[in-house]
Order: sequence, then C-alpha cells, then structure tokens
Amino acid sequence: MRTNKYLDDQRNTSIQPPSSPSPSSFTIMADVLSPPSFFSTYLKSPNPQQSKLFELAALSDKPVPFQPHERPSMASGILRPGYTKNGDGPDLTMNQPTLQRNRRHREYYIDGGDIVFLVENVLFRVHSYFFERESPVFREQFAGFGARERPGGSDADPCALDGVTVDDFSRFLWVFYNPYYSIYDAPTEDWAAILGLAHHWKFSEVKALAIREMEKQTIPALTKITIYHRYEVNRDLLFQSYMDLCLREEPLTIAEAQDLGLETWLTISTAREAIRRGDGSASPTANRSSKEVERVIGQVFRLANLA
Repeated sequence: MRTNKYLDDQRNTSIQPPSSPSPSSFTIMADVLSPPSFFSTYLKSPNPQQSKLFELAALSDKPVPFQPHERPSMASGILRPGYTKNGDGPDLTMNQPTLQRNRRHREYYIDGGDIVFLVENVLFRVHSYFFERESPVFREQFAGFGARERPGGSDADPCALDGVTVDDFSRFLWVFYNPYYSIYDAPTEDWAAILGLAHHWKFSEVKALAIREMEKQTIPALTKITIYHRYEVNRDLLFQSYMDLCLREEPLTIAEAQDLGLETWLTISTAREAIRRGDGSASPTANRSSKEVERVIGQVFRLANLA
C-alpha cells in the first residue's frame, strides 16, 4: 500500500510529547509572578534608568522650566530663551518661559496691541508702532528678527524688559496713551522716571517732553542737578540750581556730595570758594544777583550762555 511520506512525517511529529520544562524555566516564571521578587528585582535595581521610573520625584508637580530653543545669540539684544543682553540700564531680553503665572496689567493690556512686554511678571500688550517710530534702539532690536519670529507676539513669548519696574513702565506708556491729549499733568517723580527710560531707549521727543514739563515745576536744586546730570540734559538749564547751591550759607553735606558725584561736588565747591574769597572773581560782599557772580558760575560750570 502506497503511503504519503509527507503526511506520515507530519503525523509522527504531531504526536511527539512536549518536552518537559527545565528547572531554570520554572525559576524564571516564579520570579516574574512573585511580587517580592518583582520589587527586589526592579525597584531596587542598580540600573538608574529603571529605578528612576518608579521614584516619586518623577511624578512631582513642581513647575519645571521649558528647555530653551536652540537659537544662536543675536546682536540686536532681544533674545530668545536662554540668552541675555548685558549692559547698564533697562535691557531688552527674552525671559526663559516657565510655569509661573504672569498677570496682565489692568490698564495697559490692550486688545488691539501687537506686542507683549514682560516687566516684573506683569504683561503689557501695547502697540509696537510707538516704539519703532520713536526709538532707534527698538528699531534696531526688532530688525534682528523676521515678522513671524519676533518675540512679543503672545503672552507665552513676551519681550522682557529687564531693569525696569512696573510703575516706571506704566508712567512711560502713559505718554502715548494719555486720554487727555496735550494735558500732561504729573508730579516730578513721574517725569523723572519717564525721562530715564526715554534717555536710555533714545526716545528723543519723549525726553524733550519730560524736560519741558520738569522745567515748569519747582524742583530742589540738588534733586534737579542729580537727575539732569544722570540723563545728560543740557546743563545750561541748571544755572539757577547751581547758583542756589553755590550761594547758600550751609556747605554741602557728605550725603549731598554722594548724590552729586565727586566731579560735580568739586565743581560746586570751587565755585563757592571763588565767590567768597574776593580774589577778583567776585567780592565777598557781592550781590547774589550780580553779573559778577553769574560770570563765575558760567565759567566754572562751562555754561555756554554765561561763560
């Protein structure tokens, strides 16, 4: 009788009894199914990549900063996360975004604004038009980025202003968003803050406005000299303030000298001495409004209209 060898081979193979598992196989299966063995094998594993997955720290809800974008430093100063622009005065930088909550300014977060500034964790949304029109500093900063990649497009990607306070930046924005148009009624403290930011960011028209308004106010001589020197205001405007300090009976105190700076303190001391010593520059009894006293002050302080 003819048989099919292939079927016979398959039949013989199918009835082969399965091989008995080795003792080592039972041991591995027992280890996998045994909870103590599982914990001892994996939770206490010397491999840090395995054990780290089970650490509670990996499930912490603490805020974790996002990683900075891989972007080279830009010379313009407005930088992406991970880079800063160092220098004196308020800088334009990009803060590295974190999970911290930044609040919106109650007045100067304007729906129609097209740029978001971050100042001390407060978001300002305003119109970049004023900054680009008035300030060569901001024009240069923004020129380093394309229209779509420029920072400040959203709350999540603000343009951070380091070294600026919320109060001072609010005062500065008030110049552009003043609801009373040409009426700028503000105290000296506000104008000094506006003057400082306008000087640093080269808002020439805003700086001129701040000076005009400060000239309308009565400011103590020492305060006015300190502010005008710091922000490089025309010193011819300080004639009366120089005269007040030079002609007063009391000498300058140490605290006043520290506020004025060494050079200004020495100049005022020189003028006071020249007015009092009677060496031909001015007599000790000279009238305080005399042309001779004015001439001395003009020469010592190198005032263009009085020298």
